[in-house]
Amino acid sequence: MTRYTGNGASGYANSVYMALRESGGAAAELPEPGFIECLTTMPFGTLYLRVGRDLLVYFSSPLATPNRGIGVPRGV
Repeated sequence: MTRYTGNGASGYANSVYMALRESGGAAAELPEPGFIECLTTMPFGTLYLRVGRDLLVYFSSPLATPNRGIGVPRGV
């Protein structure tokens, strides 16, 4: 059973953290979920759209590319 970390507001970063932890990563070597969130740009990925008098909120902007911040650079 996977131990849950965090809350729903930082779901992407917490999911990456939990996957790294459960894959056998030593706790002292794992980046904190807040650091992962900054790498993935997810705190900046919210998209707000005004439709008439309503405000629609999408927590995953089409401009956000979270995998790019944590991927392995080419040639490494």
